[in-house]
Amino acid sequence: MSAANFRRLTSGSPIGIAVASLLASFFFSACAGQGDINRVQPDAIEKSLFQNDDGSARLFYYRKTTVGVPPTSAYSFEGLMGDMYKVRFDIRKEFLVGYRSYDYAAGSENPTTGGTNNTDTPFLIYKILSHFDVKREYNPGTGEETNVISENTTDRPWEDRAFMRVDWSQNLAEGTEPDMTDPMYYLLYAHKLDTGYAIGTDDAALTNPDRPIIHRDYIDWVSKEQRTPDLLACYKQFGADDEVGPFGCGPAEITYRNSLLPVPELSPWIASTLLPIRSADTGTEIDS
Repeated sequence: MSAANFRRLTSGSPIGIAVASLLASFFFSACAGQGDINRVQPDAIEKSLFQNDDGSARLFYYRKTTVGVPPTSAYSFEGLMGDMYKVRFDIRKEFLVGYRSYDYAAGSENPTTGGTNNTDTPFLIYKILSHFDVKREYNPGTGEETNVISENTTDRPWEDRAFMRVDWSQNLAEGTEPDMTDPMYYLLYAHKLDTGYAIGTDDAALTNPDRPIIHRDYIDWVSKEQRTPDLLACYKQFGADDEVGPFGCGPAEITYRNSLLPVPELSPWIASTLLPIRSADTGTEIDS
């Protein structure tokens, strides 16, 4: 098409205006380029969820609840809850470590080692898979940013990076023997047969009732573990070994929900109305 014919086609008439608009939209869309490409993988957790604004460790209430048991398993039942603990977390290079934020025996520690500084034996230890920042990739020569958003593990030291990915499948503090967080700890002895696995955010996130919930005001994750009761415990409970009655004493996959609820900060008025806890021996006030 000659330039004169093009001008005549696009000058003034409705058809000409439509053709010009179509060509203009095609031209600008070709120049728009590719949108953002997000390469950040699921289950990224902000470290700030476990920290106060001043960088100190936040306090949480922790409880482990049994939410799934095979109907023929004699080991446990759904809805059974473990003890509740008040816990704080220490983010390390390889592990997320949870300590009690109170003294196991009131008054047994001094102000430096007790209370929220308590470093008694940790009862929650989870493997940290990676520390990273979420940022745009860039040309290292010019600093020009690209449209690719990814996990950066090189620009800053690990302790300064804003995100981490945690392996919630196994509490390393438990080992292969039952521990106090297990709801059946005081009732029926059992061994772990493997490390189990945890439900991730990419496991049918919209329909999976066991999907993790990671928010600043509430955190929970679901893990599955293979447990098998001790045969002596079966004798004590049923008077015989496996295959007695409707239940079996063989291995079973037990599903647990681990919940963390932030401890609310008391207003100055409420705090002033609470009576202090005092030592029975000395009468001195104990930081609870």
